[in-house]
Amino acid sequence: MKIARERVFIVDDDALVRHALSQVLEDDGYDTIVLENAEAAFALNQPIRTIFIDIFMPGMGGVEGIARILEQWPEAKIIAISGGWMGEGMKDALKAAKKAGAHSVLLKPFTNKELYEVLANLG
Repeated sequence: MKIARERVFIVDDDALVRHALSQVLEDDGYDTIVLENAEAAFALNQPIRTIFIDIFMPGMGGVEGIARILEQWPEAKIIAISGGWMGEGMKDALKAAKKAGAHSVLLKPFTNKELYEVLANLG
């Protein structure tokens, strides 16, 4: 019998971030779905339980994406990630993400230890 693995969505416009985060999570036993924008997450129309979402992306940004995810999947656990964008401070962006409903935030670049601490605290 195959044991179901927890599915984690990774939404980031940076391919390197998507790949690195996916590798770390898959090595730890997670099943990952990697997407380059928030619109793609909605197009899949799959339930979202846990999602890492970048704040600054073309199209629907992370803050709007967080609000829409929680409307559609209120039980979703959201981890907002950001490295800032065009002079916008990442700390301010992550505060906005928390206000929109993100359960946790990570500043890029983050360590594996920080990543695992966030996942452990999601509950």
